[in-house]
Amino acid sequence: MLHLHGWFDEPESVVLDMRSYLTVKDDPHAKAVLDSLTIEHTLLFPGCGDTVLDPNFTRLIEWGKEALKDVAPRHYLLCRTLEIADFQKKLAGAPWLQPLDYGAEYIDLVPSFREFVPPGGIVAWPKSIAAVAGPSFDLDSYQKAMRNRYGRLKLEALDPTTHDIQPLTLTGMFIPQSTRACAEFMPSVFELPKELQRRLRQAGKREGAELDEETLVQHRRAYLDQSQRPVLEVINDPALKRVGILGDPGSGKSTLLQYLLLQWAEKTAPNPQQDPLPLLIELREYARLRHEGNATSYLEYLHHGASVRWHFDQAQLDSWLKTNPSVVLFDGLDEVIDPTLRNEVSTAIHRFADQYTSAHVLVTSRVIGYQHHAWRDEGFRHFMLQELDDAQIEDFLSRWHRGAYEEARDGDAKRALLAPAILESAAIRQLLRTG
Repeated sequence: MLHLHGWFDEPESVVLDMRSYLTVKDDPHAKAVLDSLTIEHTLLFPGCGDTVLDPNFTRLIEWGKEALKDVAPRHYLLCRTLEIADFQKKLAGAPWLQPLDYGAEYIDLVPSFREFVPPGGIVAWPKSIAAVAGPSFDLDSYQKAMRNRYGRLKLEALDPTTHDIQPLTLTGMFIPQSTRACAEFMPSVFELPKELQRRLRQAGKREGAELDEETLVQHRRAYLDQSQRPVLEVINDPALKRVGILGDPGSGKSTLLQYLLLQWAEKTAPNPQQDPLPLLIELREYARLRHEGNATSYLEYLHHGASVRWHFDQAQLDSWLKTNPSVVLFDGLDEVIDPTLRNEVSTAIHRFADQYTSAHVLVTSRVIGYQHHAWRDEGFRHFMLQELDDAQIEDFLSRWHRGAYEEARDGDAKRALLAPAILESAAIRQLLRTG
């Protein structure tokens, strides 16, 4: 604790008076000490009030704009609850310095300080402070925006006559699929005729050399013999920080990422240190903006992208990703049609994963055109979504008919009409298996 003042009624206790402040402000040695402390240590400013407008303090803020622009916030200003918004405005030019709420009243500052030095005298960040350290996002509003954007199934996209169907939620209807790890064998690609595989390879949509039949059989057997893993188990595996989720068109890749986002959005008061912040980036739209010169990074896209439902502050999001757990969902790499632009988008994802090492990164794509080996070399593990089995199909249909109709008998009647069609039509069964 560095105490620079004293008591006004005890003159000998005063360390710095007004004349001293002016001297220190222009003293090169004092400036060097302050700069060094700011770079090498975490500073905590209690009870500042309008000190942030003090010439000495504003000099620090101006210096920090350049010197600290690439560091995560590690300096904090303690203030009361009602002062948070005011300090955020005053500190808008200093993202490395964040206000922390110590309580509603001044008296609450005392127990907050006691948290920093527990019995034994070892200074530590208390959990109550660490949970709110970093940028201040309006998480409640972000949750609401994500629920509004992705929460309801868009039934009119299936059939414009579905006006009599009750609203259905994505989380209520979602059926988690199983996956198989695909290291060497790529279904849907290796099963294509060899001539078509050769053409794909020539067009840059297929990696590696042509495999002889015996090697291909071995890879296929290894792929099919492995145990399937539930997709949510794969995604929640802490050992898998970089994951590629592959599947055919309509296999449920986008629905999966939207479900992951809604899992968080439907929580009550998510804990920033325990519930990773999900960010969904639709790569087709990002690639369009990048091609037009309107987005040079994923953070810039989330900052002011025209189609983004919620806009984050770019500097604060950068700081958040460096100091808090997150899961970043890149959806639809295959929807970036131009090969050159797709390579740029892919490389940007690789750089993003390298820069924000605390984030879990998920990428979805069709198999055709996916540069499997390049992603594997970047540390990505790949999993193929599997078709729904009979039990999962039955579960889905039961949820649909229970939730879609206000009267249970109406749902039962519709289910009875659908059952024979499912048994008689291979096309309908295949549609159900792929979600």
